[in-house]
Amino acid sequence: TTAAAGFADTHAPAVSIGEMYATGKVGIDTAQLAVMLAFSTNTATKVVLTITAGGADYARRMLPGLLLMIGGAWAGWFV
Repeated sequence: TTAAAGFADTHAPAVSIGEMYATGKVGIDTAQLAVMLAFSTNTATKVVLTITAGGADYARRMLPGLLLMIGGAWAGWFV
């Protein structure tokens, strides 16, 4: 569910899963994965919008940063 919500917004699913973790409804591994999935799907939305709405020049400047950001987040999660 957090992954699907992430297409529109990352903050709401992150807060929601944070509340679930704080009240003991989910464990830390589930909470972390849920936030990462929401972050990933939100980044996918940004990639699509960058390409379709921003044009080729804008995409060429923005995509490396978006991909490095999400790649770094996943790499950090596995460390």
